[in-house]
Amino acid sequence: MGISAAAAAMTVDVLAAETNELESAECSPLSAEVSVDFFSSYMWRGQICSDAPVWQPAATLGVDLGDFGALSANVWSSFKLTNRREGSPVRNMGNQEIDYTVSYAKSFGDFDVEAGHIWYTYPNVDDGESNEELYLAAAYNNPFVTPTLAVYWDYRDNEDDGLFYGNLALAPEFELCEGLTLTPSVALGMGSDAYLRAYVEDVNKTAFLDQSTGLALAYAVTDWMSVGAQVNYVWIIDHDARRADYMGRDKNQRVWGGVNVTFSF
Repeated sequence: MGISAAAAAMTVDVLAAETNELESAECSPLSAEVSVDFFSSYMWRGQICSDAPVWQPAATLGVDLGDFGALSANVWSSFKLTNRREGSPVRNMGNQEIDYTVSYAKSFGDFDVEAGHIWYTYPNVDDGESNEELYLAAAYNNPFVTPTLAVYWDYRDNEDDGLFYGNLALAPEFELCEGLTLTPSVALGMGSDAYLRAYVEDVNKTAFLDQSTGLALAYAVTDWMSVGAQVNYVWIIDHDARRADYMGRDKNQRVWGGVNVTFSF
């Protein structure tokens, strides 16, 4: 038995409304990502922040502003997998650090530019020490390899306002097969004279500090879940920084890595 023209029109309207709802859901400007990394040690700008294994959860919320760019807010933390530090119990489940980042990103032709603010906090430091940085990063997209240059400024230092750290990185991606991506990387870090004065005893110069190479694999299990693994090698290239134990633990080089899982919504 056929349906009336009115009923057919109503059916079309309902289907159109459902289609619009699906398209709106798929084109939502909001996004979220949750990840957990498990690493053999915690390395930061060539320094050993933890010589013990760590797990590092993170969460990011983003808003796509269309032609006006994108905003995001991130919370990241590092926890020791061991429950002791230098013979003493570690409070707060071994939490070393909690960082908060807000950023704005926009594309200009072949360039992707991002500016943001990072607030570093250390829950187990008795004096409530914290650091704050502003940063600016730019990536040049091209058919060969995408270089990324990032500059960080610790603007709250009370003794010297010139604490700058720069990092130049290359990390091309290669799709080995559907869902599996291989990413080799190389990076070079540089510190200003004020940065070296703050982190390296008796060194007062601008210098290239650390260099690293890495290899990462990522596999998209589903549209919203991926797993990965990586290995990295970092070494201190400045002689004075090596002599002053910039990396820490009387080390000048380190191999480290781990695995991770990421959920995207």
